[in-house]
Amino acid sequence: MTAANNPWSQDGYRCRLEWGRRGVRVAAQRNDVLVVVVGMLSFSTATITAVAHGGVIIPCAMSDDAPALAARVHARLAAS
Repeated sequence: MTAANNPWSQDGYRCRLEWGRRGVRVAAQRNDVLVVVVGMLSFSTATITAVAHGGVIIPCAMSDDAPALAARVHARLAAS
């Protein structure tokens, strides 16, 4: 498939999106400015997986005492 008939082609756009290690290499080869987003997708995936298996997500601000909150609501802390 050539770029001309590829519906996913980003040719001609100033802002392009790439994914994973391969995407970083491709963007670097184009001398693009790289912005790396880490954690967002893994959090989303973990949340969807937990809820799909009957889990309940209790948000906790960084300034909150997460272990105390988990103990208060009889929950298991996902990360510390």
